[in-house]
Amino acid sequence: MFSIRHPHASLLPLVLLGLPGCGQTEKPTKPPINTSQLRAVAAATLSEEGDRDRQKLLQEELARCVEQTLVFSARDLGADDQQLLAVLHQAVAVVDQLNLLQANPKMLAYQDEVQQKGSDLDRSMFRRNHGPWCLGNEDVRCCALRSMPPRGSGPYAWPEAMAQDEYGRIRASGNSRALLSPFTLVRRQGRQFQALPMIKDPLLGPLVRKLADLLRQAVAVATEPSLQDFLRARAAALTSTDPSPYADGDRKWRELKGRWEVVVGPHDLRDDPRGIKGRFSMVVGLEDEAATAQVTLLRNNMPRLTTWLGQLVRKRLPKPEKSRESMRAIQVILAGGAARRPLGADVALVLSAPPTEQQKKVVMVNNLRAMVPQDQSRGKQVLADARDQEQVTEEASVHNDLLVEVCREIAPTDDMEIKDRKNKGAKTTVGQALGETAPTVAELKARVLSLWLANEMRLRKRITDEQLRQRFSTALVQTLGLLRRDLHRAEARAAGLLLGLLTDAKALTYDETPGRWAIDHPKMRRAVRTLAKRVVSIQLAGDRDAAAKLLASHLTEKGGRVQLADPLDRRRLRAKESFMQAKIRPVVVTYKVTDLPAVAPRTKPQPRKPEPKKPSKPAADKPDKKAAPKKPDKKAEPKKPDKKVAPKKPDKKAEPKKPDKKAAPKKPNKKAEPKKPDKPKKPDKPKKPKKSKPGNPGK
Repeated sequence: MFSIRHPHASLLPLVLLGLPGCGQTEKPTKPPINTSQLRAVAAATLSEEGDRDRQKLLQEELARCVEQTLVFSARDLGADDQQLLAVLHQAVAVVDQLNLLQANPKMLAYQDEVQQKGSDLDRSMFRRNHGPWCLGNEDVRCCALRSMPPRGSGPYAWPEAMAQDEYGRIRASGNSRALLSPFTLVRRQGRQFQALPMIKDPLLGPLVRKLADLLRQAVAVATEPSLQDFLRARAAALTSTDPSPYADGDRKWRELKGRWEVVVGPHDLRDDPRGIKGRFSMVVGLEDEAATAQVTLLRNNMPRLTTWLGQLVRKRLPKPEKSRESMRAIQVILAGGAARRPLGADVALVLSAPPTEQQKKVVMVNNLRAMVPQDQSRGKQVLADARDQEQVTEEASVHNDLLVEVCREIAPTDDMEIKDRKNKGAKTTVGQALGETAPTVAELKARVLSLWLANEMRLRKRITDEQLRQRFSTALVQTLGLLRRDLHRAEARAAGLLLGLLTDAKALTYDETPGRWAIDHPKMRRAVRTLAKRVVSIQLAGDRDAAAKLLASHLTEKGGRVQLADPLDRRRLRAKESFMQAKIRPVVVTYKVTDLPAVAPRTKPQPRKPEPKKPSKPAADKPDKKAAPKKPDKKAEPKKPDKKVAPKKPDKKAEPKKPDKKAAPKKPNKKAEPKKPDKPKKPDKPKKPKKSKPGNPGK
């Protein structure tokens, strides 16, 4: 993950200043010229030599990471699934456009400029970063456009240049529910604010409507009823003017069956500075049955894992209900909008639910594997023991990450109810009790418990000693890899804490001269057990002071930024340098679909709607209409003797046909031929001898 920093005020807007006006002949008096104006003009008139410096900055930005492209061939899909994927492929392209506009309303114009005038380097940069600006370099020249436009004054969802006091007025407004909905835009109305549905916005509305139309087209070609229900509900929500229209679609997503997994909508809050407004994202994938079986096994064992943890802390922990959360694993085919990250990739999707409904988690297996660098074996450069160097494997990395995802859901979780330490008799939650320390503590819990559970599985003969060694060795390389990032995210902070706490316990030792780490495996097993007990106890008690003390043991804040305390920070930087020397870089995951049929890109192969008009499919129906008067002649059809032919069989025989017409009211007797055993009663009625006449030819 990579969170986009907001530009500093020193990034100056590009404006055309100092150019002579139309018809201007006299030299105007010289106004005071400030540096920003000169820099803006210089940026607009870059020479070819100056542009080479810009291109060099772009090269450095792109070289910070390695791109892994996940290629999927549609060749093995059935015809219906190919058509479905083709429509969803177009929907992902629309989601990409919506996400760009949500970041900056001029972004599509910038994209056109890059496509028409930019170099291959410019286009690569724009595609990867969801815009023209560098993410790791705040130099104004580090931009995919020669015009170097300003980065803007905030996301499109909020009023331009919104002040903090305005945000306070929004929260206090009587319309705050609609204004603070993730799915609305906030617009000024004098001193008041309006909640504008996205479908009503002149910029986003046409694309939102186009996305809804594509989802409806996908409904027409989808073969799975639950997928049809979800896509239909999502399309309806997109075109709704309700401030929170997605609940029905969310419920249908949790109930999704079959092999396809589709997630779409403005539900990604990560890139909003206030974590409130949703950005459009979309994921399309197919279920990985083998990985789902493995994930489900872990999920079904969560009550047992919770029991083990309760025994460790000597407390009874609430066990998760098996029906409360479903987990499945998928192979991602496409990801668009905010779901395609400029650095790294999402490895799981989680949708919480009300207590009465089921939760759902989707693990993205090929994203997980792609995040393991293909050359991760060179991570042995940071490990001292040759045996440990050989234990760093892709399989162990995937197993570690799967356990981390499972351990996020094991109690105590942030929403778990506990006693309030400050107010006797009152209740609170773990997250509320721990306050600002909660995210880092929760992430530390997940990573520590994943190592502790690996050891518990070894003790219970679920894995071997050799497999545990693989897990520990690989986990150390993964932890050092996380520390290549800045510590502004909980994952990186938790990784730094874990490294420092295991070093304090002598489970890890660091040799300054070669800059390598050694693992004492027996001490490691004891250390993860002790640390798991400590972290879980802090959460269960809601002890914010203990949590703050734990974080302060290895984290410090300087200049508003969190960083590791010395000497751990020097070791982190040394490890980061080692990774760079080994050419192990962060991964960017991209997606490509091949072998889609030529007709698939057209959205109008949807005239499959006339096909439902052919519910009178049987081609035999049409000739019947034409041959309606000739029905007695076209008796060769074997299907219709049941309805009309049976009574017409006697009609075809010319001789009995006449008596039938006379005895028209007596036809029901022919149909009631089973009453023939009543013949002895016929002599009682004088009219029944007439029935015997047609009875003889009937034989």
